[in-house]
Amino acid sequence: MRTRVSSAQEIWITNMQGIDVKAGVTVSTRNIGPSTDYLHAASVGNAGALTFTSQNPDVLNPIYNSDFNHPHVTLGTGAKLLAQVGESDATHEAGDVTLSAKNTNLSLGTSSLSGLSFLARAASVELDGATVKGGAVDISSDAGDENLLKSKLRR
Repeated sequence: MRTRVSSAQEIWITNMQGIDVKAGVTVSTRNIGPSTDYLHAASVGNAGALTFTSQNPDVLNPIYNSDFNHPHVTLGTGAKLLAQVGESDATHEAGDVTLSAKNTNLSLGTSSLSGLSFLARAASVELDGATVKGGAVDISSDAGDENLLKSKLRR
């Protein structure tokens, strides 16, 4: 697990099996002075980045990951991830927001065990009625096996 809050008000939560932001929770890197209206208040400075990533820990060993089969980032209803500046604010910069879940393994061909449920690959990012605002917002999920032999043959 890697969690970091920097002096530039960036928040990084990375290398987690799953990240769940509960319903109604607000996570903000906005610089809005003494205000507590994180959604609408005018900015008094730049906003920092928000990065939440969930991924399997060992892409070379699918058996090791049998108990780690669904990396996910889930935002509950009414949750807010905020790294924006005001709409007419040309002075300050918004922070980027990255939400990603990845569950891939590298292989040298098809796994002979790939049909077994404990080796199933799944990854998801779910936004159930949540609000996400920032400069660049990147949301992605990826799951599966990457066949290194096919990758080499295509080149």
